[in-house]
Amino acid sequence: MHEGWYHRGGYVPVEYRDRRYVVEDWRTYHLAPPPPEHQWVRSDTGEFLLVAAATGIITDIIINSH
Repeated sequence: MHEGWYHRGGYVPVEYRDRRYVVEDWRTYHLAPPPPEHQWVRSDTGEFLLVAAATGIITDIIINSH
């Protein structure tokens, strides 16, 4: 449904900022700690998106190689 919507500077749809998509255990995936006011979100296709929590703006993308 949202395929292709994610890119740096883009916005994560509100439904993807729900707890089920937020990556709390970022160490498990060898991700850097999110900066203050940011969170890691995992897309349906496995990419990890670093997102500004207040605005939903994507600041970084990590492609999952698994």
